[in-house]
Amino acid sequence: MSGCIIHPNAPTAGGYRRVRVGGRRTAAHRLAYCEAHSLSLDEIDGFVVRHRCDNPGCVNPDHLELGTQADNVRDRDERGRTSRGASHYSAKLTEVDVLAIRSDSCPYSLENQKKYGISDSAIWRIVSRRTWKNT
Repeated sequence: MSGCIIHPNAPTAGGYRRVRVGGRRTAAHRLAYCEAHSLSLDEIDGFVVRHRCDNPGCVNPDHLELGTQADNVRDRDERGRTSRGASHYSAKLTEVDVLAIRSDSCPYSLENQKKYGISDSAIWRIVSRRTWKNT
């Protein structure tokens, strides 16, 4: 695979570049994909243009492929770009905290809610493995 081609426009918070086409703003990589495949933006409506290089600023057509949102989510998960557990930006607990809650004989106690600063429903999701599934 050849190198990335970074679009010169300033990046958004996610690193993507935006362009204006016919009075409409769109992602630069979507436009690059369309131009390389002689498609209009309307023709790819409902699809995502995925980066095989994982570089959101890249507009190299060789690095871009069309897919569904489900494909995009699968790419993210397979490539390890998902924050989980204690590394998630909003995590209040550590893995040690989660294990302690699960091993507690009375995990839903008010004491645990105060100690960890979480609700009884959050404790239920931990105990039932709806969250913190890999711990």
